[in-house]
Amino acid sequence: MTWEQWGDPMAADDKTIVIFPSFSHGSHAKSNPDNQAPGWWEFMIGPGEYLDTDKYRVICPSFVGSPHGPTSPLTINPETGTLQHPFGPEFPQVTPGDMAYCHSELLKSLGIKRVHSVIGGSLGGMQVRGRGGGRASERIKTRRSKHA
Repeated sequence: MTWEQWGDPMAADDKTIVIFPSFSHGSHAKSNPDNQAPGWWEFMIGPGEYLDTDKYRVICPSFVGSPHGPTSPLTINPETGTLQHPFGPEFPQVTPGDMAYCHSELLKSLGIKRVHSVIGGSLGGMQVRGRGGGRASERIKTRRSKHA
């Protein structure tokens, strides 16, 4: 899974905000030293912005199945081993719950036990809502979602 972060990488768990992207976006929500191209939420993240990186660590992971991440229907099928034969329609079905589980595992690997907030729009919003009554709900202080 790919992910990017802004703000203090050593910030306390309760000072961490996680953004779940929509289907059409990846983890590049804001420019950073490694990728200076503007992100899809450039105006929302940064010092003094809505997601204030002077106050919070902000993390945005891609999701399993995303064309913007390392594992999707565009990925090379290990049974064929060539770019001419990606998984395509043989890629396993992935649900928003599966995506949220992978994000929980990412946070666990980063040593983050409980975040200040999770936020997402569209498919990202469905992941936020899916976490509300699920296995990771005790790890979230607040949730914000917007989906159709």
